[in-house]
Amino acid sequence: MAAPFMEELSDYLGSPEPAVRLIFSILIGYPFALVYRRYFFHQPPYIVHLFHTFSGLALAAFNFGSQLYHSAVCIVVQFLLLRLMGRTVTAVLSSFLFQMMYLLFGYYYTATDQYDIKWTMPHCVLALKLIGLSFDFYDGGKEASQLSAEQQKGALPSVPSLLEVLGFSYFYGGFLVGPQFTLRSYLKLTCGELTDCPGQPPNSVFPAMKRFSLGLVCLAIFTIGSPIYPDSYFLTDEYEAQPFWYRCFYILVWAKINLYKYVSCWVIAEGVCILSGLGYNGKDSNGVDQWDACANMRVWQYETTPLFTGTIASFNINTNAWAARHVFKRLKFLGNKMASQVATLLFLAIWHGLHSGYILCFSMEFIIVTVEKQALSLVKDSPMLTQLSNSSVYPLIYCVQQVIHWLFMGYPLVPFCLFTYDKWLKVYSSVYFCGHVFFFAAYLLMPYLRKALSGGGQGDVILQSGRGEGTESGEGEEGGREMGRLSYLPLLLLCMTWVAHSNKANKHKPWIETEYQGIVMENDNTVLLNPPLFALDKDAPLHYAGEICGFRVHSGTSGSGAAQFEAVVLDRSTGEGLVRSKEPLDCESQREHSFTIQAYDCGEGPDGVNSKKSHKATVHVRVNDVNEFSPVFVERRYEASVPEGRLFDRIVRVEALDADCSPQYSQICFYDIITPNVPFAIDNDGNIKNTEPLDSKRQRVHSFWVTAFDCGKNRAQADAQVIVTVKPSCKPGWIGWSKRVEYTPGSGNIPLFPNLHLETCEETVWNIQATVELQTGHIGKGCDRDSYSDRSVRRLCGAVRGEVDLLPPPSPAANWTASLPTLPSSDSSLVFSFNGSTHVAVVPDSVAAAVSGDHFTLQLWMRRGGANTQPPANQARGSHREEETIICSTVKNDDSFSHYSLSVHGCRLSLFYWPDVATARPVKFLWKLEQVCDSEWHHLSLSVQFPSVTLYVDGVTFDPALIHDNGAIPSPAPRQRLVIGACWEPEEKQKDIVNNTIPESKDSGRYLGGYRGLLSGVTVRPGSVEPHSVVECLYACREGLDFGDLETLGSGMKVHVNPSQSVLVLEGDDIESFNRAVQQVTYRNSLRFATPGVRPLKLTTSLRCFSEEGCLSLRQLEGYLVVLQPDAPQISLSGVGPHLARPAPEFEGPHGVPLFPELRIVCSLTHTVNTAVQGMEGGALMSDAVAHTLDGCEVQPLGEELNPEREELLVDIDTLRERGLDIINTTAYIAITGAESISVYEDVLRSIRYRLAKGSARFERRFRLSCSEMNGRYTSNELTLEVNFLHSLDSLYHPSHLLASQQQFLHPSHHSGELSGHTLPNPHRNSVVPGAATVIIMVCVGFLVVMVILGVFRIRSIHRRGDGARGGSKESSNQWDDSALTIIVNPMESYESRMGTSGDTEGECEEEEEVVDSPGDSSDDQRIIIKKEGRDNGPRRY
Repeated sequence: MAAPFMEELSDYLGSPEPAVRLIFSILIGYPFALVYRRYFFHQPPYIVHLFHTFSGLALAAFNFGSQLYHSAVCIVVQFLLLRLMGRTVTAVLSSFLFQMMYLLFGYYYTATDQYDIKWTMPHCVLALKLIGLSFDFYDGGKEASQLSAEQQKGALPSVPSLLEVLGFSYFYGGFLVGPQFTLRSYLKLTCGELTDCPGQPPNSVFPAMKRFSLGLVCLAIFTIGSPIYPDSYFLTDEYEAQPFWYRCFYILVWAKINLYKYVSCWVIAEGVCILSGLGYNGKDSNGVDQWDACANMRVWQYETTPLFTGTIASFNINTNAWAARHVFKRLKFLGNKMASQVATLLFLAIWHGLHSGYILCFSMEFIIVTVEKQALSLVKDSPMLTQLSNSSVYPLIYCVQQVIHWLFMGYPLVPFCLFTYDKWLKVYSSVYFCGHVFFFAAYLLMPYLRKALSGGGQGDVILQSGRGEGTESGEGEEGGREMGRLSYLPLLLLCMTWVAHSNKANKHKPWIETEYQGIVMENDNTVLLNPPLFALDKDAPLHYAGEICGFRVHSGTSGSGAAQFEAVVLDRSTGEGLVRSKEPLDCESQREHSFTIQAYDCGEGPDGVNSKKSHKATVHVRVNDVNEFSPVFVERRYEASVPEGRLFDRIVRVEALDADCSPQYSQICFYDIITPNVPFAIDNDGNIKNTEPLDSKRQRVHSFWVTAFDCGKNRAQADAQVIVTVKPSCKPGWIGWSKRVEYTPGSGNIPLFPNLHLETCEETVWNIQATVELQTGHIGKGCDRDSYSDRSVRRLCGAVRGEVDLLPPPSPAANWTASLPTLPSSDSSLVFSFNGSTHVAVVPDSVAAAVSGDHFTLQLWMRRGGANTQPPANQARGSHREEETIICSTVKNDDSFSHYSLSVHGCRLSLFYWPDVATARPVKFLWKLEQVCDSEWHHLSLSVQFPSVTLYVDGVTFDPALIHDNGAIPSPAPRQRLVIGACWEPEEKQKDIVNNTIPESKDSGRYLGGYRGLLSGVTVRPGSVEPHSVVECLYACREGLDFGDLETLGSGMKVHVNPSQSVLVLEGDDIESFNRAVQQVTYRNSLRFATPGVRPLKLTTSLRCFSEEGCLSLRQLEGYLVVLQPDAPQISLSGVGPHLARPAPEFEGPHGVPLFPELRIVCSLTHTVNTAVQGMEGGALMSDAVAHTLDGCEVQPLGEELNPEREELLVDIDTLRERGLDIINTTAYIAITGAESISVYEDVLRSIRYRLAKGSARFERRFRLSCSEMNGRYTSNELTLEVNFLHSLDSLYHPSHLLASQQQFLHPSHHSGELSGHTLPNPHRNSVVPGAATVIIMVCVGFLVVMVILGVFRIRSIHRRGDGARGGSKESSNQWDDSALTIIVNPMESYESRMGTSGDTEGECEEEEEVVDSPGDSSDDQRIIIKKEGRDNGPRRY
């Protein structure tokens, strides 16, 4: 959690993260010191050591991570050196060498040209501590008289323990930036001795807070000023373009601000030491407690001193004191303070780092301090300057001093901060090295100024070191007088030399030009110079002295010189000379020659005594070429192959070379074909092309000769032969491509390109890449969503039950999605569209309460963008897009409220989680995913088991890239709510809650972060998280591309398949291996009932050739894969008779009557079997029984819907839930959905009961049962059941029951045969009927028969009249309309008649008319035609 917090803090402050960590680590020393004072001050020392060790290690791990082992290694090695080597010089030297070498190696391997905060920064402080520890341990073995006062304070009388060394090294007050202190002082701290109150923690809080406040002020100055005056400005062109005074002023201000970086760290760290007690330094002479034992800065002196030495003395005090005690003073054996000081400064420079800037900084410091001490001595010895420094104008002088002081304090700081040579040299050049010029000039002029201002009374002060003292005054005076005497000695020697030489005749040196240009012809030796060679002498016309005796040739940079050339004098008086080569020159071996020449006169006599030489002049000689060589062809024979029928710009290029050195003769001016009558031409560059299309049938091979001419018209020594072979026409591309590929379901893997191979027409390629793309857009979301719905897939994948659908289909029970727009989907899942403004789903509290808890799994299908996702009208174009919230929820746990929201922003997905809105702090998990912004469907599964969060995208796990601690932000109101597509504003901004829509004119600001895109299948399951295997199954693809055998891949071949298995990429460099690999690309479809249809197929090929200009370009191949219709599963419903008759009281019982008690469901595959081998014609159908899974069954009442007040269908809801099935129970139908086995559906359907309310006057009710699977793709036969209610004779008093019992008396002999197989009541039960009733029934039946006969005769008479009048045309239009005829029949008679005539199957009776015999009449003409109801609607998909 610290990493994101520190990153955000550093971004907010505008500082590098390592710097922020460092400041934070220094500041945390104050709480550590308070803990020490409160809990560990009175503890034994080893407890204190442990506390300091672990606190320091924590700081090291926080800043440098695993790199803390560097410090641990050095500490352990140092302890072993002390233990094993003892108090010896060898131990000291070994410690010094090991610690410094380890530090320097660290600099070497980690240093850059920037200021980096790495493990080497605290390690340099640690190195001084451990080296000082070895010195103090060595001093502890000496007598007290042999040690200085400082050495006695730090000397260790005994060997420290490892725990003591660890606590000393990792002490939080000095581990990172110092200060330096001795182990002896640290041991006093752990024993409670460093306190002003013996036995109690020191009263150091107020002094520590003073240093802390001062450090914060310095830190604020640096934080504000450093961005205004950055180091990088030095290296810009803008800085160089500024005036000189501005560049110097910038260095001054920059140095002042930049040093506050060090001042703030040291002062704050000093406050930590004071607070812990380590800074206690006893009492002064006035008895006041001193807290400056760890002072690393004297801030007041640092700010007010005008002297360089004053600034150095107030800056990094403890490090300077350490260097003086352990380096400078221990080099006393050298006997030279200057050498000791130089060695000390060199050690400090190397200790800081390996950059050249450190060396230059400390060397410049040495020069500045030396000059300043000379100047101070001059002011002290000069009465005039002393008086001036005590006058009233000194404030003005002080201001000038401060300007010069800080300007030249910043001058050596430039290389210290810029490190590398190229950077600080650029800055120094821009200010013209003013610091070096100023101080070197002051150093040289100081003796003369001393002499002028002190009246010669004082000599120079000879400084032994930058911080040392001058010689005694007497010695100074003596040195001054000696300097005065020595100053005249050069002048005296110069005068004597001039007098001695004034009598000589040869006063002047010869003079020649500074440079000559010469030309010499090849195979010649005379060089023609421009200008001509003449040497002049001002001593002319004196004999000898004014004459030129000769020239000397010296070797030049090209190696030419005296070995190849000589110069001779043609005329001694005029000085004319001639340069020539000793041997003829060859232009081909060396064309340019350079050397120097020097003239000398004849001196003062014939022997050439005291001759003078001129300066050296440079001579450049160029050798002119002669056309002595003829062209030579690089090859004697050139061969090429070209396809026929084309014109080429270049078939082959011939090349000839000429050995001559000049462009005039070495270049080939033209080529020529000397063989006549060939269909080829050649240009001046040697490119041969054909002048007409070549025909391989007419001439397969063409052979001809070419020659070459240089620009001197020399012909080639030997001609070259060119052979061109004509190849038959070849068309590069894929051969064997089949545009249509058929796949029979159940075939397993089939190769897509069994005969495909690539033809490159002998073109050499070095890389081939082919991309096979199978477009499976027919399957909607994911891979296999065309087979089962989301809920069914979850069941089949073994997901734990209990998920809550947050976006269910709109219904009276789930109306919060009613106003959301939906899009068509190839599966049964609804796709909801969100436009980011008005489309919001507010889930009811009753549903939200079911998904409470901090352990849950959120799953959804998501696609960014889509239909109806335009930005709202009030959003300006180009405005910043806010986060889009997918789901926002506040849920109630046992005794608290938690909050979470899932959002997208750009290509980032974030989960904002608040485990307890009242106490805990929110956490934000962040993922950067390309899938979020590619406008494609993706499956997201987010498992939260706080603090663990796991994200699966398309079945692949993704870890959070960043985890932010969002700090103190307004907490959500502790009220349960859940919103899909946006998140609500704070409670006080919300007025009216309108479900689903947000009117832009009124409440457009109530919801924030509207989601723009499509969602589907949004479910939340509380409890334990979903296993990875289940998540992988939810996205698993059972249809896609595959590769046959990876082991057969050739060397250099690569295969890559994307997660959805729709894109396969092959890459290789060998054509043969590539062709074999392409032929192994297969199509895989492991679905039992594959979705038939067309899948577009594409093959894209990319070739890379050695010659990019003529590389082949292959077009994209397009085809399609046809998945044939699979063997259709036949779902057969049986075991239930077409009629069910039960006494009415059984239906009126509390449990009703089972409708399908003996239902059987069988699934079989029907396919064609070839029977030709058996001598049969055509084929036959064969069915194989298979284990199968249903996803829905429906029971529908035919005719009128159920009347809830009189009848109902009973289903055991608890049993359905236990089996994971859902039910939709309406008056129109009952639908049971969910992927389950056939046996489960049989049990559930057998348990469906039909119940009537008591007193319901019903005689029959018909039901239809059907089942389906794979989203309704395959349906069963429709099983129709007619339920008859048998009423007893006790109820015949009711008029409506009168005719219901008529059949029992009119046809008693039909019961036993026609109702076989049905359970009926005893026909003799209550069979005693009064005589009056019998008479009435007989009369009614007779009347009914008469009416039927009259109706039949009327119909026949109408037919005859119609036929006679119209000749039989349009007879159907005049038929008797009997729709108003009301016929009351006995329901049992109708039932028995249909039983007697129902010989056809159930499927046939759905589309045909049913003929029912009239009761009491067997005539064919007297029939009642009743049309059966058709299906109310098509099959539903589940």
